[in-house]
Amino acid sequence: MVTISSEDEAELGIPCRVPRAGFSLIEIIIGMSIFAITAAGIFSALVQAGIMKEAAANELQATMLLNNEMEHLRGLDWPQVEALPAKAVFNDAVKGSAFSTVRLISTPVTGQREVKLTVSWTDSKDKTFTTSVVTLLTEYD
Repeated sequence: MVTISSEDEAELGIPCRVPRAGFSLIEIIIGMSIFAITAAGIFSALVQAGIMKEAAANELQATMLLNNEMEHLRGLDWPQVEALPAKAVFNDAVKGSAFSTVRLISTPVTGQREVKLTVSWTDSKDKTFTTSVVTLLTEYD
């Protein structure tokens, strides 16, 4: 077997094989593919987090509206409770979202009022949500 040294290669005009620094095209394509998949996953997670944040903020606002109206009703004297209409609708706009609160009052027995409060709202994708609460107000001496 004949071996050729690097000096012989230079004399014969054979290019010397020196290891080159850098990446091959395949390595670059694989690296870019891994980066693209990772970036797409992160972007998707950020979009989903924004959607969940909006939903949580709207749910919190609806709960606060229910709570405020319930506390208002609890602070009324019985004659004021009796004078309330059987149905009332309130509209609120908070941070670009429109909330509609419906108050329904019925009389299950004398000296009691059943109050049902329902808040409805529409998110940025035009999906409607509703949350409600029911309580009893009772006349006492």
